[in-house]
This record gives sequence, structure tokens and C-alpha cells, in this order.
Amino acid sequence: MKCLNCETELVKWQKKFCSKSCAAVYNNKKYPKRVRDPKKICVDCKEAHVWRVGARCSSCSQIHTKKRQAEKTLEDHKKYSGRPYDKIRREARQLMNDLEIEKKCSICGYDFYVELCHIKPIASFDLQTKIGEINDPTNLVYLCPNHHKELDAGIV
Repeated sequence: MKCLNCETELVKWQKKFCSKSCAAVYNNKKYPKRVRDPKKICVDCKEAHVWRVGARCSSCSQIHTKKRQAEKTLEDHKKYSGRPYDKIRREARQLMNDLEIEKKCSICGYDFYVELCHIKPIASFDLQTKIGEINDPTNLVYLCPNHHKELDAGIV
């Protein structure tokens, strides 16, 4: 019996190929990987670069997901088990990173370690409030740990 790829004689214990590399070459030719379909067009940016399942390219998909998250209400987030505000805080940090706001305390200017703070606490919002309103950049501020505690205590 001969190797299906290079046609060298096979040893008794070899079944179809003389080596793993011959098997890989043969199988890669016979079963090629999927190639991007240039006919697919993103529904948002109208560019021909959608290659995964869905109608949007990866960058438009991220933007669409952020918009959809901003339309959810506080009540939707409270349905999750665990700590529902963690996801809201994570989205707020991502928003501030996207806006490229300088990370320093807005009161004292300390910049070694700062925390993102909601000026109006998340818990004080009505359950029907949209996350986009809670995480509005006018409600977010960077503070050092001391000023953050003072804001939460009502001192600042």
C-alpha cells in the first residue's frame, strides 16, 4: 500500500499516510478552510467584510451591542443573580475608556490610583431608568479613594 499524499511505500502499521505532515498536506488540499465570503456586506457600514455568522462586521457589532446595553433598564440588570451593579460599573468604565477621559481625581488631581464614581448613586435611580442615563458621562467622575468615600458619605 502507498501513502495517499507522496506515494511512498507504507510500513505494516501505517494505514493511509507515511507521516502526520503528509496527512495534513493531503487533508488541507481535500478539505480547505472556509474563506471569507466577499459577497456578505455589513448592514451598518455597508462594507464587504462580514465573515462570521450575523449581519454586522466585528466593529459595528461592538457598537450595536453597546447601544443595546444602554437601552436596558435598571430593572433588567436587577434580574441577574449576584451583584447586578457590577455590570453597570463595568460598562461605565468602558465608556470612560472609550471617551479617553484623563484618569485623575477631579477634586485633588491625584492620579496614582483613582476610582470611577457615579455622582448620583446607582441605587437612587428608578427601576425604569435606562442604563445609558445612569452611565451618562455627566454622572461619572474619577475620584481618589478618599474623596470617593467622602462623596458616598455626603461630606463632599
